[in-house]
Amino acid sequence: MYFLILFILHETLALVPDIFTYSTCINSPPEFSPGCMANLTVNLGDSAVFNCQVDPRCHIQYLYWYHEVNGQRRLLKTGKNSSEPYSHTIHSVLKRDLGRYHCVIANIRGKNECSASLSLNSQGNKPHLWTTVGRSHSANHRCLHSMCLYIIFFVFFWKGIVLSINWLSTYISA
Repeated sequence: MYFLILFILHETLALVPDIFTYSTCINSPPEFSPGCMANLTVNLGDSAVFNCQVDPRCHIQYLYWYHEVNGQRRLLKTGKNSSEPYSHTIHSVLKRDLGRYHCVIANIRGKNECSASLSLNSQGNKPHLWTTVGRSHSANHRCLHSMCLYIIFFVFFWKGIVLSINWLSTYISA
């Protein structure tokens, strides 16, 4: 019993320092999480999603998205006029969309900025065998076009067989 009490006390005290060392950035400029934004390389016509990875412990009053081309910045949106302030989506990339994208966060203590570039795939058009599925900066999932079709066919084919067997088994048992 004595050892059980010591063990519980030791484990409880081990958690206490974490509570006291938790920090916020309320009294400082807002910060980004590590790897705040990733550069994107896409094909013309693809969608591109930039995600501004903001440290959740920070108080943010303002958020601005800018697009920079040839040293000129253009305001795209603010956190106040957007339903998704922490991300910027380009649904069908055109050549004019290429360049650098900036996410600027600010509060009364200061501001911080993170940026990433959007560039074209070196081929400049869609590769003939590959189809992009669910492309975003965090995960580029690709599958062979014909392989995707075979997988879809296989799933529906076997699902149809299973449904037919279930229907037959209920019909025969009735």
